Amino acid sequence: MPIDNAGEPSMAGTTEVPPWLQMILKLQQQQMADMHVSQQRQYEEIQCQLSHAPAYFNASDLALYPSWRLDMLAKLNIDRDTIGSLINQGWYINSQLRDRAKQKFHPWIKACEPALRTPDNIIKHLDVLFKNTAAQQKALDWLQSTRQRNTPLMTFISDFDTKILEAGDQWWEN
Repeated sequence: MPIDNAGEPSMAGTTEVPPWLQMILKLQQQQMADMHVSQQRQYEEIQCQLSHAPAYFNASDLALYPSWRLDMLAKLNIDRDTIGSLINQGWYINSQLRDRAKQKFHPWIKACEPALRTPDNIIKHLDVLFKNTAAQQKALDWLQSTRQRNTPLMTFISDFDTKILEAGDQWWEN
């Protein structure tokens, strides 16, 4: 090893890398490669989870709204950690609207305070916009006027349960 003017060993003019530095560089390269693999795996998992998104809702057929709503609530429940905060979940719901549904919903989301853009508030507003109240009223009328008469009990109970759901029993007070 060359010696400098002060009598100290000098690395000037030497191209050799000390073994301890080689080991540090090798460890650093391995850590970076491991990090890249881990990030790639996380990215693929997120893409897989997000690829199972509910179909878009465009409001062309309001009869599809209840099933879309249920799919959306399930998606938010299952993937809430992946999607993130309540506000992010709200934006996710917004991203699943298309065409007429997006046009009708846009004024509300634009005027809404950011802190109020939660999934609960958004779903409540979408219910106001797209819930088929005519079908709900028809089911309520059926429930008020129908009698079992000669209908077999199992058939009547099945029809009755369906009409209860169509009438919106989940929003009824006890």
